Amino acid sequence: MRFLQLNKNVGKSPYNTILEFRCEPNFVLNRSELFELMIKEQGLTFWFRFWLTFCFHPGCQDLIAIQELWPEVLSFVKMGIHRRFLQDSHENVCKYCMNEVIRPMLLKSQEKKPFFKKKLPEERSADQLHELVSKCATMAFGSALCEVFFKWLVANYVDDNCQCYWTIPAEYLDPKFKPRLLEEFLVIQWKGNLSKLLGVAKDQVPWVTKLLNGNKDQIFGEDEDKNAYKYNSAKFLQEVVEYIHNKNRNRRNVTGDNGDGEEISTKKTFVPKAFALKPSNSNTMEAKKFRQCSYCKAYEEGSRKFKKCKRCVDEKWKETRYYCDAVCQIDDWYQVHHEEHTRYKEHKLVKTRDNRAKTV
Repeated sequence: MRFLQLNKNVGKSPYNTILEFRCEPNFVLNRSELFELMIKEQGLTFWFRFWLTFCFHPGCQDLIAIQELWPEVLSFVKMGIHRRFLQDSHENVCKYCMNEVIRPMLLKSQEKKPFFKKKLPEERSADQLHELVSKCATMAFGSALCEVFFKWLVANYVDDNCQCYWTIPAEYLDPKFKPRLLEEFLVIQWKGNLSKLLGVAKDQVPWVTKLLNGNKDQIFGEDEDKNAYKYNSAKFLQEVVEYIHNKNRNRRNVTGDNGDGEEISTKKTFVPKAFALKPSNSNTMEAKKFRQCSYCKAYEEGSRKFKKCKRCVDEKWKETRYYCDAVCQIDDWYQVHHEEHTRYKEHKLVKTRDNRAKTV
């Protein structure tokens, strides 16, 4: 196996690596044979620890928020990834990674219709919640795979028994740790081998022994990641959907005055006005003293410099999008900004055709 550090740095995510080194999905898809070699070469223990690291550090702000507010909702999705990624044949695992995780990342920004309606029906709410969280988690997991593949290509070989690339989550070593749904699932699946996969002795994780000796019934069926939600009401689903929508960059609350001294609050949709083109040296493009992240709305301050969208600059947009970090830039690209550039190109093409028709 090769040495790949799995300990996550605070403030870093796979999105930063993808943006910096251009190891996007196509980079992996064009090297499928090497990717399959990596899956086989690194071995089960490494990939279990990779998956567990992803569970604790998904790298996506939406997933982190869901994990904090509704942990069990995300746990079922993690279990589904676990089954497909760790408990199948090498051939099927590779197909799953390439066809169901990495390849769909190329298609998410092509969806023309919004995934959610304003009002959600009462029936099949658990299925809809599963689809919402699964799409978000699959994209984040795919980004993690892209990052680890890029690092694997340049990594050095180490002994298969090397443990220094991995550190067990500190809370697992706490004598007072209370296992959650995910830990119960792991004990059921791996039984006495779990401590070995975690890289510790059995007496260091007493909660594993307690669960093993507790004769706990197997409550997880084949479709537990889809049908076993405790939070399966349409009302709860609506709360999750509204939370995601509230983070969407192109919807924001605007407070103003109606002229009579009364404060009003409205919602506006911010898109490029007529996709107006302005030369880069235009006098109308005045530099703003305080820039705002187009996704999370954080303000630029001090030494914290925001990044411009390179495509906005190349196409000379009047209102260039700025981002505080790579996570916000990629999230906004897949959710909104790619569609804005697509509509801009379509508008430009129509305008060019109209001008040609007038000259004929």
